[in-house]
Amino acid sequence: VLLFQDAYAYKKVGVPDTRIFTVNPKGELIQEKTKGNKSSYTHLGELVEH
Repeated sequence: VLLFQDAYAYKKVGVPDTRIFTVNPKGELIQEKTKGNKSSYTHLGELVEH
């Protein structure tokens, strides 16, 4: 429930859905807009320079 509340709060202050990610208990990052896009901190670290 806390993750849903966090995403809701970000949306209310104008953060685009494409920029909202939540972390599940497995440590996977999930994009709020699609719910199906899963990533990891390691993968995001590889994309930082892009």
